[in-house]
Amino acid sequence: MKKIKQILAIIVIIILVASYITTAVLAFTGADKNVLMLMFYIDIALPTFIYVFMLVAKILKKKKEKS
Repeated sequence: MKKIKQILAIIVIIILVASYITTAVLAFTGADKNVLMLMFYIDIALPTFIYVFMLVAKILKKKKEKS
């Protein structure tokens, strides 16, 4: 289980870094405003979603341990 978590963490880090690099490249090349705003949204929403998912998993794990 620990190995799976490590692999998933590495995959998420790669996705986030790729997203940040893509956003920077699009900003410097003068991409369409809608595409750039979508990338900014992804840069904010993806880490937020991951944080909320981890928080819910932690709460559910505590409830499962109590019962």
